[in-house]
Amino acid sequence: MSLYLVRHTTPAIKPGICYGRTDLCLSATAEQEMENVRRRLPNQIDLVFSSPLRRCNILAHRLASTPIRQMAGLCELDFGDWEMQAWDTLSRDALDRWANNVFEYAPPNGEALKSMQQRVLHSWQHICAIHRGINGHTAVITHAGVIRIIHAFEFDWPIERMFEFEIPYGGIVQFSHGDTALKPTLKIL
Repeated sequence: MSLYLVRHTTPAIKPGICYGRTDLCLSATAEQEMENVRRRLPNQIDLVFSSPLRRCNILAHRLASTPIRQMAGLCELDFGDWEMQAWDTLSRDALDRWANNVFEYAPPNGEALKSMQQRVLHSWQHICAIHRGINGHTAVITHAGVIRIIHAFEFDWPIERMFEFEIPYGGIVQFSHGDTALKPTLKIL
């Protein structure tokens, strides 16, 4: 049986806006996108975990035939004071400091990638332990940053390489059972 990481569908936000923890609505194409995700997953999903943010939770409810387990550790990066600001209006100096040390630097009143990585991997280990105890498929509905962190961890990449992995809205990464552990596949379903 497999474990699927699923990125939420397209949020309703203008391009060029910084968002992470902001609880956004979904775009007008959400119904069609959610149906497309559902068709690419097995008919029976036995366990569903979700970020508590609306853009994930709506999709989780669409896929779940069992209660959804919400996990705050699956939330996107908290950009603090940068949330809902246009990227091109943010201080060039602050953006440069962040870009030069994205792992340690936190936006004002926000979260550093190092902190996000710790909470995501803690949640991931918990999810994997529960998944190993079932004989079925598990879906984790979350965000691009979360999926990138898990991908980097599973492929033993340095965290700085996480941005090399692209995951589109509604993208799916499948992990299958190996001899003793989950093993990631490289393709996006």
